[in-house]
Amino acid sequence: MRVPHRHESEKTEMRVVDPQGERFVPREKPMRSRTTRILWLLLFLCASGGCAGITGTEPTAGSPHMRAKAVRTDAVQRARTSLQAAKAAGCEFSAPFEYYMAQEYLHLAEYELVAGDKDGVVGFAEKSNVHSIKAIEMAKGEKK
Repeated sequence: MRVPHRHESEKTEMRVVDPQGERFVPREKPMRSRTTRILWLLLFLCASGGCAGITGTEPTAGSPHMRAKAVRTDAVQRARTSLQAAKAAGCEFSAPFEYYMAQEYLHLAEYELVAGDKDGVVGFAEKSNVHSIKAIEMAKGEKK
């Protein structure tokens, strides 16, 4: 049996028995230095440490982020109130197109608010509000 000779610049040669058992097949295994292993370990630790997140970066009540979120939430609430007023005015039957458009735009605004889309929320809420007001006006015009 042959003992492999180890040297830093050489690859270790290992011999494996062929499945038929007739001859030896050389297999080379590259040696990894201690420095390479340490560098890979450091890289792994740095990468996994970055996934932990940074603490202390939560937005405060007066931050622009929180004010913008409050604006979006208020827009959705105004649209919701407007749609409830349209339903109370009987717009579901007197102006169904405007009523259901307002309802769908409100659903889109609520979805975008939950999903985190900053631009779509206010636009969809305003469109819902406009359709609700139009439905109420049409319902009042029919009652005269």
